[in-house]
Amino acid sequence: MPLTTHHVGFGRPATEALAAVVADVQADDPLAPVTVVVPSNPAGVTLRRQLGGGGPDGPGAGGVANLTVTTPHQLAAHLGGPRAAAEGVPLS
Repeated sequence: MPLTTHHVGFGRPATEALAAVVADVQADDPLAPVTVVVPSNPAGVTLRRQLGGGGPDGPGAGGVANLTVTTPHQLAAHLGGPRAAAEGVPLS
């Protein structure tokens, strides 16, 4: 699984750049899974709305399929949760 990072400005330029990256990743398979890490749950909700409601000229062009938006804590729990639980280590 490749990890790619991009640095862009804040606001609409960032949303447009992310929509372009997601479209590029899903170019051959519109259902290819994409995970985006955001700083907070409200940021994730805002991002989903921006990507999903972009319309013909905006970010996402009307929707994105198989997009997971997660926080660093949720990602850590997802990746390390089973092992932590098996070893009795709390994640919170």
